[in-house]
Amino acid sequence: MHFIITTHARQRMVERRISEVEVAITLRSYDLATELANYTTRLSKDFSRKLALLLWVVGYRPLSEPVIIKTAAWKELLHVQSGYQNRRRR
Repeated sequence: MHFIITTHARQRMVERRISEVEVAITLRSYDLATELANYTTRLSKDFSRKLALLLWVVGYRPLSEPVIIKTAAWKELLHVQSGYQNRRRR
């Protein structure tokens, strides 16, 4: 899939250590897509048990090429904290 990374998104990728390969993987096989306001879709892809990559892209599904990446971020997955919550209940 062809994509364009905006200047803002590229800056955030550098700050957050997100590679273009990870962006391409997310675009090709995202786990969740959420349509937001302002003609934006947020794509999410779990990369480990702890982290998911979030991409905010221009448009709604089906996405047309080239996909324009508005920004990107890692998100800590909630089930990582479940061990702490389970220990607390004992």
